[in-house]
Amino acid sequence: MSKVLSVQQTTGLSTNINSFKSMESCALFIGIDISKASLDWAVIVANKLLFHYQSSNDQKGIESFIKYLTLQYPQASFSNSLYCMEHTGIYNNHLLRFFQHKQANVWVEHPIHIKESLGMIRGKNDKVDAQRIALYAYKNRDEVRLWTPKREVIQQLDRLTATRSRLVKVRKMLQSSLTDSDGFIAKKDHNADKKSCQKTLNALTQDIKQVQVEITATIENDGIGRPPLFKRTAWICAIGQGYWPSHRHRTANHH
Repeated sequence: MSKVLSVQQTTGLSTNINSFKSMESCALFIGIDISKASLDWAVIVANKLLFHYQSSNDQKGIESFIKYLTLQYPQASFSNSLYCMEHTGIYNNHLLRFFQHKQANVWVEHPIHIKESLGMIRGKNDKVDAQRIALYAYKNRDEVRLWTPKREVIQQLDRLTATRSRLVKVRKMLQSSLTDSDGFIAKKDHNADKKSCQKTLNALTQDIKQVQVEITATIENDGIGRPPLFKRTAWICAIGQGYWPSHRHRTANHH
């Protein structure tokens, strides 16, 4: 039996420590392989594949699967089904919003955990991957860690820190190319390159500062979790700036 490891809530994985729950009462174990455009569904009942289904990755596609499921298995309900999926970032969003509204049992797992649990399986395509996920959910049903939505402030910080990371990455890419070429091309050419990029670099720096202001404001306005949120975001921003906070700085932020 695979050991389900604890992970930080901010990853979007199933993490609520109070959501460990036996799924012995569940009749259906449904694996979903997710891509930007489509969803592949595999439904397992009593360790046997009932059917495979493919839909678009939007509410219309999700609803079409639910309709087909009830035709194939009339006893199916959100309470007696476990929906398992890999964490794929924003591509999970349509599913999670839909299942949250329906109060369905949802397990969002790290892809590596599923791969390590099942070992080597021949073949790899969306249909096979959906079956693998469903099989993982069935085999590990006594260790289910149900997904719960993150607080709104955490979602906001996720978006802001992701935006900040992208901006820092682009700025670093431009700066690195200028640094690397220094001394290897004519000085006038190097100066011309610097001049061409300077406005962009200045704009990126301003955008990074503005996002940082929004991050700080989001933390300050959160009345529940300021210390851990502040500590987490301080580390993210420090790493983005290219240094590690000192022990004194980390301790101060924690308090």
